[in-house]
Amino acid sequence: MYGPTGRMYIGKKQLISVSRKTVPGRRNKVVTRKESDWKTYATSCRELHDDIDLYGLDAFVFVIYKWCFGAGDLTYSEVQEQWAAEVLSREMTEHGERKYYNGNIGAVKFLKPNL
Repeated sequence: MYGPTGRMYIGKKQLISVSRKTVPGRRNKVVTRKESDWKTYATSCRELHDDIDLYGLDAFVFVIYKWCFGAGDLTYSEVQEQWAAEVLSREMTEHGERKYYNGNIGAVKFLKPNL
């Protein structure tokens, strides 16, 4: 995703939500699948949410890089894309902000030191 700030964000979205529910009288759980909120959900990044509130959702472009067939493949692909793009680098935009909104990869922060 990219927008008017010149900053980008690499994230993932699942199309299908899977849940397992206990049903009285049954030994195993019932698996239910339904469409997730992927069409309306933007991000969990607070900083990006603030910019979306400021500029409006229509000012941002959302791009699907890859279709994945499974949660494991989806997570692996997200992390692989983030590492390849070096989202945690201290590269700056022309406005003096970090190039990527991403603050971590796989829920772990690995910010490079200032050189």
